Amino acid sequence: MPDSPRPTLLVFTLGPGREHARRRWLRDGFARLERELHERCLEQVLSAGREAGCTLRVCSPGGERLAPDAELDCQAEPGFGRRLLGAMRRASAVAAGPLIVVGTDSPGLDSGLLEQALEMLESDPSAVVLGPATDGGIYLLAAARPVAAELVHVVWCNAGTLDSLVEALRAAGRPVRLLPRLNDLDRRRDLERWVAGRFSTPIAVGWSDLVAALRVALVRLAYLVGVPSPSPALAPAWQRSPLGRAPPR
Repeated sequence: MPDSPRPTLLVFTLGPGREHARRRWLRDGFARLERELHERCLEQVLSAGREAGCTLRVCSPGGERLAPDAELDCQAEPGFGRRLLGAMRRASAVAAGPLIVVGTDSPGLDSGLLEQALEMLESDPSAVVLGPATDGGIYLLAAARPVAAELVHVVWCNAGTLDSLVEALRAAGRPVRLLPRLNDLDRRRDLERWVAGRFSTPIAVGWSDLVAALRVALVRLAYLVGVPSPSPALAPAWQRSPLGRAPPR
């Protein structure tokens, strides 16, 4: 009996450098730290894909230094929706197995969620699996059969993306399965909530050093730019800050 085709993990991203330039959560003095966060997010999703037995494919504007087991697919089309659909069509054209599309801004995304998506597709190959984000978007889209045509009129990158996706898929007769909801990192307040441990998933052990550095950076910036005070969850970091000062009142 022939083996089933391997699934493909398609990481759709601007890449660490461009993600850093687009979001700019921190000031220039902490640019290296912020870029490290974006690099770590990319490494995490690729590692999750390896653990789930996926072929790795990264679609970005180019210039990324990837591990030897990850293939680069350059984004070329104008507009987010067209770039995403183009990347999905190209990935499906070169691999017969299920396709899982993810971004790099959900720190809670791990191999367990990828495996859960694959199990859902195995039980119903016609289904489309979505990972809802708490802001109304998605962090994952998975399908065992081509799905790009159903997504042409979806409204992307806003609080109604999940609802628009579900409506478009069901109108095309595709069953929809939902994974657990995750937080993502879109704005500085999301970063604050994440380092304060307020996301729906706990901070992974391997991230503790980076999270500690980000926590101190956020506290310092709140002091330097005159923000009234950091959120209560971040307040203990003031006592650990080399500044040795109480937060402004």
